[in-house]
Amino acid sequence: EGLSLSAYAYLGVGLISSLEGVGVATFAAFFATMCESLIGATLQEKEGFGWMTNEVVNFFNTLIGAAVAMSMGVLVLGM
Repeated sequence: EGLSLSAYAYLGVGLISSLEGVGVATFAAFFATMCESLIGATLQEKEGFGWMTNEVVNFFNTLIGAAVAMSMGVLVLGM
C-alpha cells in the first residue's frame, strides 16, 4: 500500500520529485504502521487507557509518519 501510493505520487501526480523521495515516503509509512500496531497491541483497550481509541491510535500513526517523513526529508534528501 505505501509503496504503490508513493510510486503513484512520483509517477502519476508529481508530488514526489525523486526516487529517493519514494523510498523516504515508503519507509515513513512502513515505520508509522509498525508503531501503530505496537501502540494498538500494547495500550489500546487496556485498563487506564480508555482514552486510547482507534481514532487516537490512527492520529499517532499520522503524526509519526509525518515526523519521520519530514525528518528524513531534511536529513536524507537535504530539503
